[in-house]
Amino acid sequence: MTEILPDDYDAIREASKRRPRNEVARFILSDLDKAYEYMLPNAPVSNRLNKDCAALVKSRTALFEATWEKYHKGSAFVPGGPGWPGASMDYLKDFSFDIDAEIKYFLQQAIEAADIVAQGHSLHNNYAALFNSIDLSGIDEILLWRKYSVNSDATSFHFVVSYLQRNGGGNTGYTRSMVDSYLMADGLPIYASTSYQGDDTYEHIFTDRDGRMGQTILKTGDLLSDDPNFATWIKKSDGYGYFYRPEIFEAQKENSNPTGYCLRKGLNTSGDMQSTKESYTGCPIFRAAEAYLNYIEAYYELNGNLGGNCDKYWKALRTRAGMSTDYQKTINNTDISKEKQDWGSYSAGQQINTTLYNIRRERRIELVSEGFRMADLKRWRALDQVKDVHVQGFNFWDSMYQLYTNPQAEDAATPIAKITLLEYGVTDKTANISAKSDPYAEGKYLLPYRKNAANIGFSGLNWNTSKYLYPISNKQFRLTTAVPGSNEYESSTIYQNPGWSRNDGTLPEGE
Repeated sequence: MTEILPDDYDAIREASKRRPRNEVARFILSDLDKAYEYMLPNAPVSNRLNKDCAALVKSRTALFEATWEKYHKGSAFVPGGPGWPGASMDYLKDFSFDIDAEIKYFLQQAIEAADIVAQGHSLHNNYAALFNSIDLSGIDEILLWRKYSVNSDATSFHFVVSYLQRNGGGNTGYTRSMVDSYLMADGLPIYASTSYQGDDTYEHIFTDRDGRMGQTILKTGDLLSDDPNFATWIKKSDGYGYFYRPEIFEAQKENSNPTGYCLRKGLNTSGDMQSTKESYTGCPIFRAAEAYLNYIEAYYELNGNLGGNCDKYWKALRTRAGMSTDYQKTINNTDISKEKQDWGSYSAGQQINTTLYNIRRERRIELVSEGFRMADLKRWRALDQVKDVHVQGFNFWDSMYQLYTNPQAEDAATPIAKITLLEYGVTDKTANISAKSDPYAEGKYLLPYRKNAANIGFSGLNWNTSKYLYPISNKQFRLTTAVPGSNEYESSTIYQNPGWSRNDGTLPEGE
């Protein structure tokens, strides 16, 4: 929108014509350029936008469009591609563009915008503090954050901490793929390092790993709450509550964990926020680490090498994580055939090179649980190969099951109520217990979608390529037909996204 439209159906219908996505993306970038021009380098009051916020969003937008066009090139999901629905519209019948030039343009824009932010902001030395602190002011890495408080006239709160103190979040958990993506502290993948001790116990899983892992995922012995009345989980001699095991059998969804890997990122251990109490930790909205990652990815995608400031930014991320900064050693020791569990190792159904994969891996680890992952998988076209995939959780059947059959720790002052494994058909708690006791098991790893035959992913997860884009609602077609409100969708001035029906916004039957 660049001008106010008259209150006239035909005028609005005409203005509703869909433009190709590259034009829309260019318009967004120009809008952000204007925002950057008008905004102040530093906001006059706290918790407000500034120039660098506009630059960061610009880098995000440009990188998204560049990689979307690159990896969806030759499909109906880019303008001019085979089967592109826009080609059926008279007003786009003569549309054409140089997609390679567009990709280059957006990548260059992403690099320049990300560099503005990255050059001006250093990374905070405490990764966990970015997500579990009450006050984020004064942290150079944080460009914008939301403040919460329960002790003011403007009371505003959330319940994140109270859920995390209940054994790591409500009915959500990390996958084995996510956990295996974490490198060893020496920078080597787990399969290439002699320091890796396996995944049969939490102690082994977390030994000598990337420091962000222990700040993101709970393990036995981690402090949950310093409230002396916190009696739900294991207690030590200090009377505080500590994490013992994931609640994979918990009936109440808000307290359960489906994979065995519980969330720690964002955990504040203050008893003031435990159980059902209000949480008031600050929430980071924009942080400079994203700009570091955007720059590295865009630069490599454009130039095919790690020149410019890539080395500086990548080493800064590794340094903060407390691990080896030799990312080239990581690249040289990566066997892409052993990274198939990570959907981000694919684009358009084929695995990518090891340098680009490790750029994506770094992004996955750094930004986990911050809402980027699905958008990244879509822009990389990294879901084509998802066919009958069983998502895996932790290694339950080697030894983790003992946490549920012998639940009292050595220094426990308060025992945890025993839970049998009857849900898995287990009645024998001897040393001979194995995956064979689980009627739905297909190996030693917990399969969260196999707990119940009614689960949609019981037989494996599948991806329909139409879902790379959401459907346009049929309401929008009714509002833009030649006859107002009619069902003559063919006369609409807009077109549907690939694979979806214009009549009701659904996929064709059977898809």
